[in-house]
Amino acid sequence: MSEEDRLVRIESALTELQRHVELLNEALIGQQQDFFRIQSQVKRIESLASEWADQPRSADEERPPHY
Repeated sequence: MSEEDRLVRIESALTELQRHVELLNEALIGQQQDFFRIQSQVKRIESLASEWADQPRSADEERPPHY
C-alpha cells in the first residue's frame, strides 16, 4: 500500500469519525432538552401536589378506607 493510499484511508476514517461525533452531539443536545422539559414538568407537578395537599377537605370527601 502506498503512502498516498494510506493517507486517503486515514482521511476517510477521520471524516467518518467527525460525522459520528456530530451525530452523537445532536443526540446529546436533544436528550438535554428533553431532560430540562421533564424537569420543568416535575417541578410543576410537585407544586400542584403541594397546593392540593394544603387545601382543607370536607367531611364528605374523607371516607373510611373500606369504601
